[in-house]
Amino acid sequence: MDTDRLRYFLSIARLGSLAEAAPLLRISSPALSKAMRVLESEVGAELFVRDGRKLALSDEGKRLLPAVEEILGKIDALRYGLKPRTQEALIRLATFEVFSTHFLGPLLGALPPESGLELYEALPGEIERLVAERHADIGLSYLPIAWNGLEYLEITTIEMAVFGKQDIFAGISLEALPFAVPLNPLASVPTKARGLDGWPDDRLPRWRKYQVAMLESALELCRRGVAVAYLPKFVARLHNQTAALSCQLDEIASARIKDGGQSVYLIKRRNDRESPLARTIASTVRKTCRK
Repeated sequence: MDTDRLRYFLSIARLGSLAEAAPLLRISSPALSKAMRVLESEVGAELFVRDGRKLALSDEGKRLLPAVEEILGKIDALRYGLKPRTQEALIRLATFEVFSTHFLGPLLGALPPESGLELYEALPGEIERLVAERHADIGLSYLPIAWNGLEYLEITTIEMAVFGKQDIFAGISLEALPFAVPLNPLASVPTKARGLDGWPDDRLPRWRKYQVAMLESALELCRRGVAVAYLPKFVARLHNQTAALSCQLDEIASARIKDGGQSVYLIKRRNDRESPLARTIASTVRKTCRK
């Protein structure tokens, strides 16, 4: 049984339309239709029924669908799992947007030119799972989640502060500032922070006016002067290096808080040796955050 025909079947099942699936699969509609007839002949059953202008799965098609998804998933896992790689030439890093976006430039500059990088962008907890299950070799986080079999190496402390347009928000009390905050709530973090930015929600309530899924969205709201955000100082500094003068972000003096710092951890499997690239990551984090 040809795996291409299984992928064609999966695409049609998800879109409910042969005509819509054909251009995405880069195959003509007649050729796609013929491929489905061959597949139906191989399985000995009709897989689709007409439902108005759409194609719906037949009962046999519904039974086949999860099996096809499982088969293709295993084939893809086998294909990519067997790709040659050496630990010296490739690092698989799991982290979240603060580091993946704004630390990526300095990191690439520190890695040898021949090094490869697989970057997994995830939330705390998911970062640990990716490392524990060997999808990633190293995790980088300032909101670690306890996970059996992992080791947490504290590599530096980053300073945090509230940033926005000083000419708009100067002198406004902390309680009155409109914050752009992470949309995704956190669970089981060692602090009482509710969001990915690590704000001390247990002792400092704030006006959560904008809730966004991406850090870059929060930065855009700050650039427009409609919000402030709680950011690592190194992120604001790197942002200002490339932003136009009208989009520069300032530390809001009226919103300074005590203990505005976060420990950064390198996360690895307990029995794994620390690789040279892991040491490079740790060193680059320290240099970037302390400038």
